[in-house]
Amino acid sequence: MQKPRSGRTWLLLYMLDRYFLPGGFRIRYFQANVLGRVFLDYGLNAFGLVLCYPEMRESGINQNVARTRTKEKGMFVKDTCEVMISPERVSAKCGMEIFMSKVFVIPDVHLKPWMFEQAEKLIKQDSYDRIVLLGDIMDDWGQERNLELYSETIEATVTFIADHPNTWLCYGNHDMSYVWQGFESGYSAYARELIVKGIQRIEMVLPEGHAAYMHRMDNVLFSHAGLTQKFVLKHFGSSEKVDIDYIIDRINKMGRPYMWEDDSPIWARPQGGERIYLMEMMQVVGHTPVKKALFEGDAACGSLLTLDTFSTYSNGTPIGDRLFVWVDTEKMEYHVIETCD
Repeated sequence: MQKPRSGRTWLLLYMLDRYFLPGGFRIRYFQANVLGRVFLDYGLNAFGLVLCYPEMRESGINQNVARTRTKEKGMFVKDTCEVMISPERVSAKCGMEIFMSKVFVIPDVHLKPWMFEQAEKLIKQDSYDRIVLLGDIMDDWGQERNLELYSETIEATVTFIADHPNTWLCYGNHDMSYVWQGFESGYSAYARELIVKGIQRIEMVLPEGHAAYMHRMDNVLFSHAGLTQKFVLKHFGSSEKVDIDYIIDRINKMGRPYMWEDDSPIWARPQGGERIYLMEMMQVVGHTPVKKALFEGDAACGSLLTLDTFSTYSNGTPIGDRLFVWVDTEKMEYHVIETCD
């Protein structure tokens, strides 16, 4: 057991940070994990404060955090944050807390701009902490030359995100296929230039870190297709459970050679068969069309929620019930939202 730090030592650290380090404003925390963890050890969380670590920024967890960047000689050399929250919201693990629990999910769009209009109506009826787009904004059956529909969908996406900066995007295979020129069903070489520029516009309107393959929020992992045990074993080389935040960080930096595979988080289909990764966590995915929200597994062994209920058959007939869902990321529960007229 570690020897408790004395009050005098804690006071010395506080005074150093408050009055002698440059740019002091309240208590400031730096990228240096060692210093940050020392502050956490000294019990600053009891005062309702939380730390801001590099991994917190990389995963885009910046809600309720006022970040200040200090620029020296053209380089960002210091990243600080100040947060005022209640002590019970502080994570004992690393001082990082995700302040979200109620997440509105928009599944695969596939050139249906009206989905954003419908989502907007439902969002106005309630309060949601975050909104997650599960990807596959592009492509639909027989629309390869319909530039007007591609443009309309891109505009609807950009407008929606601009109105809701708490939106997070999980890239889908039908989105990345244009970035990587990966040919698949529905791919439109005719519309590629328009689509690539559209994806760039979507990325630009999203806050930093809000576009990635995967996002973790509390006890829930969001991705387009799902994280499988096979993919983790293949690329992380261990049968033991690897830290999930490390896995997410590594995957979000992967390119086509790793992601354009059948078992990747933008291509996998773990429903009813292939083993998903993560114990005691819930995964929320799209990609695989279902008639209604499909929940598999349990909280103890890991669960999978599939929400691609807006896709159609090749003749345009809807496959699913076309109902939106919101997810409680703390309790790992989901709730179907009845559509409004």
